[in-house]
Amino acid sequence: MDYEIFSAREWILMQRKVVVKKSKIQGLGTFAKRHTPKAQVVGYYKGKVFEGGDDTFVHCWCDGKGNEIDILVDGPLRYMNHSSEPNCEISREDTDSEGRPRSVIISICDIVKGEELTRYYSDYFEKLVKKS
Repeated sequence: MDYEIFSAREWILMQRKVVVKKSKIQGLGTFAKRHTPKAQVVGYYKGKVFEGGDDTFVHCWCDGKGNEIDILVDGPLRYMNHSSEPNCEISREDTDSEGRPRSVIISICDIVKGEELTRYYSDYFEKLVKKS
């Protein structure tokens, strides 16, 4: 896996705050290693950006600008599951110190140690979940 996409500082921050383990929602999930207050950076998501991609590409996050970010690059936040009542969101998109695009993930409420970190994928995904 390509850990070099994250700076040492970013990787250490995420390793201190989150862990990947079995999820009750689906497959693997990302969980808080410690209490995380509201509005704190949980970590970052980085990957190859696909400009103007189509909605059928499954393994991606939308960056809020109509672009898709490939999540096949390893990192603990790639395992965040969907929830209609999420505790995290993409706060902003920016670039790291080397100019690579990244999404900054923040907590939108207090998160207790051991709680699964989730985000709202999209209205389209929510409809698929309700159908199944």
